[in-house]
Amino acid sequence: MKPKISMITLGVAALERSLAFYRDGLGFEPNNYKDGDDCIMFRLDGTWLALYPRDSLAADCASAGRAHRFSGLHPGA
Repeated sequence: MKPKISMITLGVAALERSLAFYRDGLGFEPNNYKDGDDCIMFRLDGTWLALYPRDSLAADCASAGRAHRFSGLHPGA
């Protein structure tokens, strides 16, 4: 089996500003996004990119015992 990263989650400081960068600046199309959602997903070629509020992602990592190493980036398998 070849190694593959299927999802990357970025913890961002400003969700709306990040949406504008990826959607309007880079041309990525959000997948099923509605104004007010707390997570934005982009389907890429073989990979998903998720934008998630940094504080919320850090809290999720803390509940998994990894807060001291949190960098704002979470590669998924």
